[in-house]
Amino acid sequence: MSRRNGDDIIGKLSSESIKIKDYQKTDIFLMVSKELYSEQNRFFEQTMIKYYTGLRMVLDGDKAGIELSRKALNIFKLLDHEDLYTFYEGRLQQVIDEKY
Repeated sequence: MSRRNGDDIIGKLSSESIKIKDYQKTDIFLMVSKELYSEQNRFFEQTMIKYYTGLRMVLDGDKAGIELSRKALNIFKLLDHEDLYTFYEGRLQQVIDEKY
């Protein structure tokens, strides 16, 4: 399974709950993720938590979430993970376009 689509169940659940607009579940999945992936060596998971937290803020109409998600995406870009950056930037832009 590739990292591009996420390799943990909580990431997938967060993504799906956003797609079906069940934001209460998204909040729960983010809370659980923050507890599970608090170790410093869980870089990918922590980056995705930041990304999905920003995405969730956007869905609530908080434009500060755009910047938070883009900060997470810039980590991928800095580490030359263009495929991850492109995929998740596309999802972010889709949510922005739908919301605003």
